Amino acid sequence: LDDAPVVTLLERGGQHASSADQIITALAADDRAAELLGTNIGAPLIGLRRTVRDDSGAALLHQHSIYHPERFEYHMLLTRDNSTA
Repeated sequence: LDDAPVVTLLERGGQHASSADQIITALAADDRAAELLGTNIGAPLIGLRRTVRDDSGAALLHQHSIYHPERFEYHMLLTRDNSTA
């Protein structure tokens, strides 16, 4: 593939991602994750599970990722919707 975001790759393939359900959690490194991420077994890691869906709700992508906490940043922009107030 290339360095493009996965949503861009999906769109290049004719798929339109309209939503994603994402879960971020803490977990302990098992032996494989510790080796791949250069840390100790049992060290704290960040786990991410994401399902990307199209307009009809069909799943386009299931992603499971593990990150070292020192190399992970999560950014959220929170806004208030006053349309029903």
